[in-house]
Amino acid sequence: MVTAQMWGFLFVFKAFDSEPHKWLLYKLQYSSIRGPILCWISSFLSCSQHRVVINGCQSIWLPVLSGVPQGTVLGPLLFLLYVSDIETDVTSEIRLFADDCIVYRTIKSSVDCVVLQSDISKLQS
Repeated sequence: MVTAQMWGFLFVFKAFDSEPHKWLLYKLQYSSIRGPILCWISSFLSCSQHRVVINGCQSIWLPVLSGVPQGTVLGPLLFLLYVSDIETDVTSEIRLFADDCIVYRTIKSSVDCVVLQSDISKLQS
């Protein structure tokens, strides 16, 4: 997870892009999404392949094993389903939008810093 703390805010980004597909599919199944819909989502996630081209030299095509294809309608929905329980045991404010998340709290004392860091650690776990 990549984070940047600034004025009592925590911006969380790129975390969802690094989550393995199998974790997302497990979470969806745990959330009672099963059968044909789960198979369709699994197929949607597993159809991507990438390669690297540098100075005209190409690597072999490899499957994408994590994240969700960018620019899709399904991406933000899968993100929201994946983080639907994110607020459990977190006292700082959380805002979700599309496939982004911000965690923040007003910092008035060192205790607020400790609480924010504790919430960050819970979310990272």
